[in-house]
Amino acid sequence: MPNKKRNRILFDVSLVLMLTLPFALVYKWLDNDVWFIINHGRYLVQNGLFNGAFVSIEPFTVHEGLAFSFEKWLSCLIFYLVYRSFGEVGIKAMVYIMALIIEFLFYRISLYVSDNNRPIAALFTLMICSMFFLLFLVSRPQIFSYAILLVEFYILEQYAKSDKNRLYLLPLLSLAYMQLHSTMWLMFFIAFLPYLFELKIVSDRLKLPCRSYERRPLIIWMLISFLAGFINPYGSRSVFYIFGSAGVKDYGAIAELMPPEIGQFLFMNAFIIVAFVIYVIRKKKERIPLRYIWFFAGTLFMSIYAIRNTAYFLLYAGIICSAMYKDIKIIFKEKQIKAFVCIGFIILCFNVYKLSLEDPVKEMTPPAYEAFLKLEEETGSEYEQCREYKVYTDFNCGAYAEFLGYRAYIDPRAEVFMKEVNGKQDIMCEYIDTEKGYISPKTLQMRYGFDYWLVRSEAKPVAESLENDEKFALLYSDEQYRLYSTNAKSKKGCKESHILS
Repeated sequence: MPNKKRNRILFDVSLVLMLTLPFALVYKWLDNDVWFIINHGRYLVQNGLFNGAFVSIEPFTVHEGLAFSFEKWLSCLIFYLVYRSFGEVGIKAMVYIMALIIEFLFYRISLYVSDNNRPIAALFTLMICSMFFLLFLVSRPQIFSYAILLVEFYILEQYAKSDKNRLYLLPLLSLAYMQLHSTMWLMFFIAFLPYLFELKIVSDRLKLPCRSYERRPLIIWMLISFLAGFINPYGSRSVFYIFGSAGVKDYGAIAELMPPEIGQFLFMNAFIIVAFVIYVIRKKKERIPLRYIWFFAGTLFMSIYAIRNTAYFLLYAGIICSAMYKDIKIIFKEKQIKAFVCIGFIILCFNVYKLSLEDPVKEMTPPAYEAFLKLEEETGSEYEQCREYKVYTDFNCGAYAEFLGYRAYIDPRAEVFMKEVNGKQDIMCEYIDTEKGYISPKTLQMRYGFDYWLVRSEAKPVAESLENDEKFALLYSDEQYRLYSTNAKSKKGCKESHILS
């Protein structure tokens, strides 16, 4: 075999091996949201997709008459079917499969914008996907929406760079996005803006390359894609849902919706920022197109606004970095390529070793798991039996309570508990006031008639109030949670457990 062809094969092998590194950084725990996602999917299957399953009144909590819609319904259905067939391990496997798809798309697009500069595309894929997988690849519907956004970006780039017109696929992507993750569907159209505003007059003034391409097809297919979004079980409600749910940020209860601290921001974006600074210092004559600058600046602003938006900055700006450095030509000698193969093999072995150390049972365990075992012991574990009981839950463990069948007070679906969305009551505000001690458990008990209270030990105003009230019997306690019964019986013995600590 000629040396050139052999070196190319060895280089490809080294790339494949080294690009397994990001998989070692995928978040190993099941995300807490997965329990309400699976619960939603189960409800849709049990009640029939075409037989009234898409209810308009929230069916899982203690609250009555809350306006509701199954946003992300297709993701919920997929998660449930995977869980029903393969359990928690199946959910984790699905996350890894989507990680593979996302990394492949990222590399393929990086290769395209860098004019097939494979070392540069591989470098940025390795670095950006490592950070992206570490921070944002979790068992939530966004694993599907990230892949859709990458495909959209690829289609738009092909049109802008070469007039390769696959814009007819965009309405199909929009339709799929709406069913899979409608709460973030607006991002699909934000991705159009850099192409619509790549104006020649601005590019010429900044001395940036500007290839002429027609905007009319973009606008037409953008409008068709928007109209495709109305094809969903709830019509216009899902289309405009994000505008009502945006107010969740105001409560300050969800970390991912808050602006990042300076340290967080630098940690998440350090590699891209350094790459951009070096690019500016190099004073390269061949500059990047204006649309890339819009992407870079726009997603950077979004990441400053909320931590979760950093995912978009990593994806778009990471790919753009490949275009910024496409002029760097790297030619490896045979010895260097063989060294890369060895390094890649070591990375692969590290991944296999890391997976062997993981404890699937512990990593799939939901919040307050031991407390829920005690609760099931008290109430029975049949789903229909559990439906008879109302349980005060905190924001984190409410989803698992509903998954088991209990009617929870609140859960991680933050927007469902906002008056702007549910049209009835600001439950999120009520929950925060209760946790801070502004509303007493006795008042809340009279309002909802809970059978059990499951509270965080660190929520001291609630925990201390329940501890000092004889009407609440302590059933279980560990370092994180306490379980109380509202029966006026004498207190049962408290079972101490630190299994999960």
